Amino acid sequence: MRLRPPMSLRHGRLRIDAPQDFGVGHEHQSRCWLHHEDCPQPALRFIGVSQPLIDIRNLTKHFQRGHQKIRAVDDVSLSIGIGEIVGLVGESGSGKSTLGRTLLGLDRKTSGEIFFKGSALPKVYRTGDFRRYARSMQMIFQDPYSSLNPRMTAGEIIGEALRLHSDFNKADIATRVEEWLVKVGLSIDLWGVDIPTNSPEANASGSGSHGR
Repeated sequence: MRLRPPMSLRHGRLRIDAPQDFGVGHEHQSRCWLHHEDCPQPALRFIGVSQPLIDIRNLTKHFQRGHQKIRAVDDVSLSIGIGEIVGLVGESGSGKSTLGRTLLGLDRKTSGEIFFKGSALPKVYRTGDFRRYARSMQMIFQDPYSSLNPRMTAGEIIGEALRLHSDFNKADIATRVEEWLVKVGLSIDLWGVDIPTNSPEANASGSGSHGR
């Protein structure tokens, strides 16, 4: 999404007049003094990278609720290059989360194609597919109780990334986790990596949320 730079408050018209409505596309209006000025061009993708990191083509996801078909995502196409950030803006229930879940294979797509680093992602994820793709993609939910395993300590959750993405042994992982806990101000005694019962929910002081 391309945004215009902020307008300086020193601009006199901001304090006196209101801008007029301008037609923008089909059934959309813009009200801005800088409407006619050019938007800044998006940042260039990495030099030498010819294909997007993620390429979504005509992605559709429909849900069946009784005799009613819910069109959660309908014919969406977009591409994301390495180093790019794409923001999806829409009201609640407009399909933003469903698009993300379908992209990661958490929901099965109705139709369309999804490419990751040039390879088509499968319609149904198998064990081998998760090992190939899921480690490179992650969805972070707003609710920490949905994002993190409540049966794991904060230390175990941090160490899981090292266990999946590195060749560190258990001792090395424990050392790294302790270093990171200290850096963010969490107690090693409270969040020890080898105390399974010491989960974030067990801390009545409220540090569980901070630990997340």
